[in-house]
Order: sequence, then structure tokens, then C-alpha cells
Amino acid sequence: MSYYQNGDLDRALEAIDRAIELSAPQSSERLISWTNKGYFLSDKSDLTNSIWHFRQASDLANRLYTLPHIAQTDAYTNLVNAFLQSGRLDSAEFYLQKALPNHNSIQTKNPAHYDSSYAEITRALILMNAAEASLYYRKGLLGQAIQSLQSQIALIRKVYLNYESSTDYQKSLNNLVTYELAAGQPAEAKVYALEYWELVQENENALDQVYALLNLGSVYRELDNYDSALYYWDLAQRISTNNGLEQRPVHSSLLNNLGEMLFELEIYDQAISYFVQSLAIQSSKPLKDPITYQTTLYNLAECYRWNGNYPEADEAYQTLIADLIEDIQQNFTYLSEAEKLIFYQKQQGFIQSYLSFGLEISGVLPLQDSDDPYINDQIAGSLYDLQLTTKAIILNSSRRMKERILSSGNAELIANYENWDRLKNLYASMQTSESTAENIQTIKERIENTEKWLVAHSQNFKTGFEMKQMDWQTIQNSLKADEAAIE
Repeated sequence: MSYYQNGDLDRALEAIDRAIELSAPQSSERLISWTNKGYFLSDKSDLTNSIWHFRQASDLANRLYTLPHIAQTDAYTNLVNAFLQSGRLDSAEFYLQKALPNHNSIQTKNPAHYDSSYAEITRALILMNAAEASLYYRKGLLGQAIQSLQSQIALIRKVYLNYESSTDYQKSLNNLVTYELAAGQPAEAKVYALEYWELVQENENALDQVYALLNLGSVYRELDNYDSALYYWDLAQRISTNNGLEQRPVHSSLLNNLGEMLFELEIYDQAISYFVQSLAIQSSKPLKDPITYQTTLYNLAECYRWNGNYPEADEAYQTLIADLIEDIQQNFTYLSEAEKLIFYQKQQGFIQSYLSFGLEISGVLPLQDSDDPYINDQIAGSLYDLQLTTKAIILNSSRRMKERILSSGNAELIANYENWDRLKNLYASMQTSESTAENIQTIKERIENTEKWLVAHSQNFKTGFEMKQMDWQTIQNSLKADEAAIE
């Protein structure tokens, strides 16, 4: 932990591997070691292996303690955060729904543990609430995310004697800055950003300082104070580079922000360089944070576009839209109808810009300032396919279909649906290293076989959960000679 806190992740991992070797398989020391390795790997953005270690810790916590215990709550919360970081909202919510009842039942089902570990149990609640707020944020429910963290800050001030030095308090401030900025409230965000920066200057932790400066720069940028924004981001970059943090997620976010600022100032070549560097860091990781990755791709595509690099812009946009559709499809089947709309609206900025770009490279109108314009004669088909895909997703009524299936009274159908739902969550939470590839393939085949049965036996399942991508050729082939499809 000392190595980790000083930013030396490689030595931290060496030490924790030795701790795992030395600890008994069924011991609290092994549990702590699995958990710490999950943290270390998460900071290296190795989310696949981080999730695997957190799962080992969760399984061990449930074996070690037969009654509800704080170790189980913490293990579930760690999985929630890891899945949030990798953009797998369904799995994050799955484990959050395990953490909440586990924590709430400690007082009644394990009173001795509750009485002896009240402080630790309170902190587990704080960490769980922070994870829930993060899930709200990822789903676009900014008001609920902000309200949750504001309540959390009030709780920490009430129960912590020296709350200013608390990591939980400081992280809550940092996250509130992000949420307030996303909600378009930079003045409110500035209050939290200044307090956070003041606190982390005292603890001399380089990583915390970079996060604080990143957010402080974002606040000033939103307030149109570009000189201050560049000052704080330049300071953050120097601290990050001097402390070996270049491969951390915060550094890639910092590069993206610097690129955005230079893009706004129309310094295109330097902005492109920052975006490319940021994407290189993100793409080198087994799993990427979809919000940061998609935002950086979008910025790069638009910067290429405005700089006249149309082929490069087209390639960046194609990558962005493919990743966007995959992200939407992965998360949509479990969201409520209202949540679907919010989640989808978050992506509309990207999609509308792509539609505008598509018109620009279609050749339909002379929109490029060039004697030899770049033309993609396939773009109309790509745009139509995107429209068909997004329409199918937004009209998908999976939550309503789930309710119909579960209230159908058909025991075999209900059992198969619940088994499919369980297998989907299991599959989403499994890591993909070679050592478990065979197990993962087995689960995948069981899911596919169960889906085939459900499609054959339930119109509700077919309507709500079967996600087929249509293309314009399919529409064309279904038309009669005197018919046309119009969007």
C-alpha cells in the first residue's frame, strides 16, 4: 500500500503478489490481498484483470462469513466501481443490488458485527452511495447523482471528526465537480473544485493533485476563462509527467481537455496531437472507459474535419459510431423506458454531428472548401443504417416485456427467462483471460441456446430482447415496385 500511495504501481504489484503467495487460501489476509491487487490493476486501467481479482475477493468474502458482513458489501461495491469504469452498467447495477440488501441486513442479522464495526460499516455505506451516484451519472441522471453526493458530504461532515483529511470526503468533492459541470453549473462546480484543490495540496499526493487541477481547469474553461484553464492544465501535466503518471486514465483525460481547448482556439495541428496521444494511452488498455474514449474520438473527428482532413475524420467517425452503437446495445435492454431516453439523448450530440459530417462528404452539396473534395459515396447507406439501428433501440420495450414474461404464469418460460438473465449477468462479470476462456465460451453457448428457446417460445422475448441490426438493403428488398421507404 505504501508503494501504491507513492505511485509505484509495479513494486506495489510485486509486493501484493508475494502477499497472496504467503497468505492462507481461506483467510482475511488473502481477501485483503485480492482486493488490493484489484485496486492496483484498476489504476493501471487493466480492468479485465481487476474485475477478476475483485470477483475472487467477493467469492472469498462469502465463504469466510456466513452472516451479512462488511467485507461482502465492500467486495460488491468494488465490483460496481470496476464495471462502471469499464462501461458495463448492467453488471454494475447487478452488484449494487447485491450490496444494498447485504449492507442493510447487517444490523439485524449480525448485530455483534454491527456493534463492533460501526465506523467501518458507516464507511462502507459511504462508498456504496458514491458508487450509486456514479451509476446515476453514467445513466444521465445528473440531478440524482448530485443530490446523492451532496447528502453524502453532509453525512461525512457529521460522522468524521477530521473530515477534510478524509479520502472519502475529498473524492466526493472531486466527483461533485464533474457532475455539476455535466449539469451545466460551473459556478457551483467551482466552489467544490477550489475546496478540493486546497485540501489535496496539503496531502502532497501527485495523483490527487492532477485530478484536482484537471477539474479546476475544466471549471475555468466553462467560465470562459481560458488563460486560467490552460495554467491549471499545464501544471497538472507537469505534475503527471514528473511523477510517472502518463499511463493513468487521468493523464489521457488531461490530454483530451488540452486538445479541446486548442481546438476551440483553432490551433488544429497541436490539438490533433493531444487527441492522438490520449487515444494511444486509452487503446493500449484491455478495457476502455467509454465516456472518455468516445469523447476523445469525437473531438479528433471534428478537429480533422475543421482542419480539412476529411478521410481521417471519416475514419475517426466510423470508429466512434461503431463503439457508440455497441455501448448503447449493451446497456439498453436493462434500462427503464425513461432511463433509455436519457441515456440515448446523451449520445445525440455525437450522432447529430455525424449526420452533418455525412452530408458534407456525400457530394450532394458543395460544402467543402476544396477543388478536389473528399467524397464517400457509401455514406448515405451508413447514415440510413444508423437511423434504423438507433430507432430500433429507442423503441425497444425490454422492461415492459420482462414484466409480461414474469407475470405470464408460464413456469417453464419464467424459469428459462430467469436463467437467461442470470447467465447474462454472469457472462458480463467474467474476465476474459486465457485461463478462463473455456468457461466463458461455455457460458456464452448456454446463453445463446437459452435465447433460441426463448425466441421460439415467447413473442414478448422476441419483441423486447432480440436485438437485430437492420440495413438499408433489407428495407429495399422488402419494398414492392411502387413503394418507397421514407425517413
